[in-house]
Parts: sequence; structure tokens; C-alpha cells
Amino acid sequence: MKYHLASLAIVQLLITAAAAQVSVTPARPQSTAIWSVPEIGALPRDSHGLQVREGRDLITATYAYIGPNAPDASKRYAGNNLACGNCHLEAGTKKFGLPLFGLYDDFPQYSARAGGEISIEDRINSCMTRSMNGRPLANDAPEMQAMVAYIKFLSTGVARDQHLPGVGTGQMPELKRAADPARGEPQYASHCATCHKTDGSGVRGSAAGSDLGYIMPPLWGRDTFNDGAGMARIITLANFIHFNMPHGADYLNRGRLGHCGVRLVASPAAPRWH
Repeated sequence: MKYHLASLAIVQLLITAAAAQVSVTPARPQSTAIWSVPEIGALPRDSHGLQVREGRDLITATYAYIGPNAPDASKRYAGNNLACGNCHLEAGTKKFGLPLFGLYDDFPQYSARAGGEISIEDRINSCMTRSMNGRPLANDAPEMQAMVAYIKFLSTGVARDQHLPGVGTGQMPELKRAADPARGEPQYASHCATCHKTDGSGVRGSAAGSDLGYIMPPLWGRDTFNDGAGMARIITLANFIHFNMPHGADYLNRGRLGHCGVRLVASPAAPRWH
């Protein structure tokens, strides 16, 4: 219940932050670097090009290939019917939408969560066991190699140690007081439930039991991320919403999006991280 109540507070946190911004339109820097994601369609259809495309498909339609209803039971690594692309927007290419662009050479890196150095494969498996509420893939699994190939491709032209403005979720202004879940709940009902439903169940691409995933992802319940996922952290989720919601918004019009917070994070019925 603590996660459920805490996440209601995100709405009020976002409302206050938005109110501080809507009256002022910040000037856009003229020297901002172009967000130049490489074009996957330009790759030849050789073994490498096909592997990279397979990696992208695994990001955008994870449920179909390694989800709980995948045709091959041995490939059912994900424990829910989400797609990696539900968090890593636009196949991991959207600015401030948790992009995968330019991340490949950041690994290996130290992980405070793991208490040591992790590889890119370790980081993917962290998502698999937390956000996808599933089980890890072997490093030599074809699906793992394809996703790594795609992430490496997205780093084409990005120098090692180069910091790209636009990675992560962005950072909204922090409140100087505790966020209020009681004020957040009606805002969720007004602005978020249209897509994510009043019970947070989302909208399936077809009937439950299919492999078509969700048109709008669930925000709590048994078919969503567990409470060990990054999105279960209030500040991560709040920043993600602030810069990306409602659907179709981006960092340039974020000042109008503070009302789109959610009350979820994890209800008492949500999957638990073990």
C-alpha cells in the first residue's frame, strides 16, 4: 500500500512543477547539438543488419518474441506482456524517453545497485528481471546478442565518454514539500485514466492471452513492472511523465504536462521483486 499511496503524490508533485513553468517559455539554445540517431533502414540486409533489426523488434515487441505467451516456451523470458519500448520510447531513440542511443560504450560501468561492475548484458538482464518481471537471458542467447547489437548500432558515431544531452528521463524541478497523494488521485482520474484505465490495467492490443501486447501499457497489477524496477521509484517515474506524457508529448512542451502524473508505482497486487 505504501507504493500505491506514494505514487499518488506524483500528480501533485508534477502539478506544482508545471505551475512554476507554464507562465514562462524558456528560450531554446541555438547551439544545441542535433539529436542524430542513426537510421536503421540504411543498414544492408546482411547478417549484421538483420541482427540489428531483430534487436529493434525485441525492444518494440518484446512480448511477441520472449513474453509469457511466446510460441516457444523456452523463450519465455519476460514475465509480463510489456515491451521494452514502453519505457524506452520510440525504440529507445526518444530524447528524455529513456533512450538507448549512445549508451553502448558506457559499459562496463559501476552499478550501485549491484555493488560492482556490470556489463551491458547485465544491465539488460536487470530490466528483464525487474521491469519485465522475468528471468535473465544467457549472454550468448540470440535474443541477447540481437539487443546488444541494436544498442551498439544506436551508439554509432558517439565517442566513448561523450555525454549526450537528452539521455535518461530529464530532471524536473523538485518540490520543497512532500507531494500529496490525496490531491493526485483525482488528477489521475481526469488526465491519465483515459489511456491507462481507472484500475491501471491499460489497453490490450487484443484479447488477453494473445501475443499482441498493449496499446497502452498497464501501470499496476500482475502484468506490469515489479516493485524493483526503476519506474517504481517516484522520482524516476515523475521525471518520465513530466517529459513524455501525455502520449506524444516531448521535452519542448513539458510545461503543460504536470497534470499527467499517475497514482500507481505498485499497488498491493503488483509483482514483487525478490
